[in-house]
Amino acid sequence: NLFFQIDTILLSLWMGNLYVGLYQAVFKLIILPLMIPDILNLALLPALSRLFVSEKQKALKILYLLNKILFIASLPITIVLFVYSEDIINLIYGYNQYSASVPVLRMFALNIFFRFSFEAFALILTTTNKQIIRMYTVIVVTVFNIILNYFFIRKYGLTGAAIVSLISIILVYGVYSFYSSVLIKKWYFNMSTFLLTLVAILIGYVLDSVVFIKFYIGIPIILLFFSAIGFYFYFNQEERKMLFNLNFLNNIKKT
Repeated sequence: NLFFQIDTILLSLWMGNLYVGLYQAVFKLIILPLMIPDILNLALLPALSRLFVSEKQKALKILYLLNKILFIASLPITIVLFVYSEDIINLIYGYNQYSASVPVLRMFALNIFFRFSFEAFALILTTTNKQIIRMYTVIVVTVFNIILNYFFIRKYGLTGAAIVSLISIILVYGVYSFYSSVLIKKWYFNMSTFLLTLVAILIGYVLDSVVFIKFYIGIPIILLFFSAIGFYFYFNQEERKMLFNLNFLNNIKKT
């Protein structure tokens, strides 16, 4: 959200209010999915802060499950927003007036993927009293963001601002992940995650470039497919049991 606000201010200064409106139109579409990691973080933060002191392995187990939830959720959201960006813009705003927002929505779809996939590592820093790392990272990347925007916005307009926002998110979460490099190898360098990522890329490519499927048919299929593959393939039996425990979050909070 910080980088979006910076982009908006810089667009207003260098490109005018028209471009701000086109940019904000996209942000209004993705604000809801962007809130998902924040909601989960707020729910888990107090309990995880205590567990990292008393039961570190249990805390890491919960974070691993959180990471898997966010990762599997990011795939259909990213594919839908990327592949059907034109249809979504046309349905909600009208393509003729907001065609310039389509490539911005595609960039923000990728933004969501990185945000979801590495949010757990940001939470690790917070729950282990390393907030100072997050603060300095955001400050440095913010300065970099402004400098990069100066060139990208002037040359590429809306799309340039979206590209810089994506680069900034990758840099921020790259730094966060660096401090959990051991967990990165364990959580992501495995066959199930590799196959799931490969399948998502192939589906996105086929739907975007090979086979045309109407969005009102494609979106339900994508959501159902990843729900099924996540349940039967990605989560193990213990994780499924935890997920379908109605008191899951309450039990963690009481830990």
